[in-house]
Amino acid sequence: MSGSYDQRAAARQDADLMVTDLMDISGMLEEVATVWRRAEIFGQKRPSSSPGGLQAAAMSLADTLHALPGADPRQHPALAFSAVTQLAALENNAAQAAVVTESHVCDAGMWAAIQNSLDQVGKQLWGLISPTS
Repeated sequence: MSGSYDQRAAARQDADLMVTDLMDISGMLEEVATVWRRAEIFGQKRPSSSPGGLQAAAMSLADTLHALPGADPRQHPALAFSAVTQLAALENNAAQAAVVTESHVCDAGMWAAIQNSLDQVGKQLWGLISPTS
């Protein structure tokens, strides 16, 4: 029982780190939203690639990651698949948003930091769901 508890505790810790990273990303996206408002970009992009849409996606992923370590064996694969799918969509939409603003707004540094954080979350997620972990 101790080994199972230790694995769950480690998984919970890993999930908490990813959630913290996603909260940081959400904060960066709030800064991007401010830049976009000042540059009057909001009307030019669909909601999934807007900073608010990206923040909502990051929070949804955080909720999924928070539930993952405590999931029973029947729920775990579906939650893991959902987390991977949500992360892929978030990365794709963030990349699209960055391209839209790269020539209009000087927010490249923020997008690079967001992308680096998303890459880190991806590595941590793979470690959490990989059968060898």
